Amino acid sequence: EIDIIAHSMGGLVTSIMIQNTDQLVRVRKIIFLGTPFLGSMDVFATLSEGWGGFENVIAGGMDTIRRTVLSMPSVYDLLPTYPNCCRLGSTSKYSYVDPLEAGNWRKYHWLPAEYDAGGARAHYFDDSLQRARKAKEVLQKRIPDSVAIVRVVSDVFATDLYLIAPVN
Repeated sequence: EIDIIAHSMGGLVTSIMIQNTDQLVRVRKIIFLGTPFLGSMDVFATLSEGWGGFENVIAGGMDTIRRTVLSMPSVYDLLPTYPNCCRLGSTSKYSYVDPLEAGNWRKYHWLPAEYDAGGARAHYFDDSLQRARKAKEVLQKRIPDSVAIVRVVSDVFATDLYLIAPVN
């Protein structure tokens, strides 16, 4: 038997591994440290603001940062998915937008051109969102009671953070 200590994205990987393999019989305890089970608003912060003023310049600007971030498979698994996480409009009048729906990204022009115009990167984007949706479904499954779970600073509980984007 083994114990697993999983931090951040490692907690998501561990949860998916437990659900998709027969390794469960060997896992005795999992300690999740800061695992964003419901996603993280930090993804949107990076896509909208980058990594900071000077860092953005060194990286080649926001277009380069967006293309780079969207090329990382794990980013899609980190998109927030808790109820009403992503809203369009104002704080008083808004509608919910599913961040795992590719059509929303294209409708609101959130993508770099090569991710929007068809071709390899657009297909990669669409496939990555579909894989993320499947991963989120796996993460909703309960880990069997035979595995002891310890959560430290995790988002399994409700959050008050929401993205509200103005509609142009």
